[in-house]
Amino acid sequence: MSKPMKLFTDEDGDCPICLDSLPPFWKFDDTVRLTCCGKLICNSCKDRMNSHVWSAIANGKVGPEERQLGLHCPLCRAEFGDTITELKQRIDEGRLWAKYDLSCAYRSGLHGLQRDEPLAVDLMLEAAEEGCPEAQFTLGNCYRNAECSVYKSDEDARYWYTLAAKQGHAIAEHNLALIYLEEYNFREFIRLEKMSASKDYCLALLSLGGAHHLGTYCAFGLEQSVAKAVTLLKRGAAQGHPKCMGYLGYLLCNPEKGTPPHSNKAFSRGLRWARKAASTGDLEAKTHLENIESQASSICFNCVQNLAKLGKSFRCTQCRAAWYCSKQCQIQDWQNHKKCCVKHDV
Repeated sequence: MSKPMKLFTDEDGDCPICLDSLPPFWKFDDTVRLTCCGKLICNSCKDRMNSHVWSAIANGKVGPEERQLGLHCPLCRAEFGDTITELKQRIDEGRLWAKYDLSCAYRSGLHGLQRDEPLAVDLMLEAAEEGCPEAQFTLGNCYRNAECSVYKSDEDARYWYTLAAKQGHAIAEHNLALIYLEEYNFREFIRLEKMSASKDYCLALLSLGGAHHLGTYCAFGLEQSVAKAVTLLKRGAAQGHPKCMGYLGYLLCNPEKGTPPHSNKAFSRGLRWARKAASTGDLEAKTHLENIESQASSICFNCVQNLAKLGKSFRCTQCRAAWYCSKQCQIQDWQNHKKCCVKHDV
């Protein structure tokens, strides 16, 4: 009789190397699992590891040179071996994550395996049926997008997303919300987006922030509120999400139609967020930044004169987010401006 598969209950939530808190399991790109002992480590520790050691772990290829160096796991001290062999050993030990990782290896042809999508789906289906949330979420994606030799089926996608969402998978909650949105089930859409946003998933924060700003779903209990939109977008911007940073910058720089920039106390902060978003290369963010700077640079922040008619302007050299018609106006406005003047470093 085979051993029952274990979920992620053996994880204590902290990186065993640096002891920092690990991100939630659905942020799979932010952690790395060592297949020899099954421990999760954070990306920061992965980056600090010796480059040839990490190359051996990531690629599952330990060549003669590495073997001569006697590479060992920093946690269990076992010598690094073949990734696929170790995954199969972990499966025999009842580790559910190993079955899912092996399915991903077959799906993408990793670690020297020949790509085999049917076998990958079979392994993923086994892991999903035994309760692996990542396998459930990935199967949902496969059915949603007709990937991995699987036919397109929104019903099957809904089924697997629902199982993953019940285990707290934030991206599954968001994707499931989008299915309900396509069916015009707005109440269920809002409920699921709120659940996903509560876990700080950036796309859910962006979606709800936009809904609060525009008042799209007021009839379904989601009030129109720029303040709530800003609060949600700040959480996404703090994670470096370009769309959240750009939208936040737009809202802070445009409080009300027709209001001059100098009267908006949040303008400097908004411009900094817009600049950060544009620095990521996001085209929409670059366009927003150009529009914001074009609008702001046309008005003196002290006397509200039209700078375009004057044909000259002075700009704060520290924050580069305030424009004036003269040095005198700049000096007069300093008591107000210094409260929000931060050095421009983007």
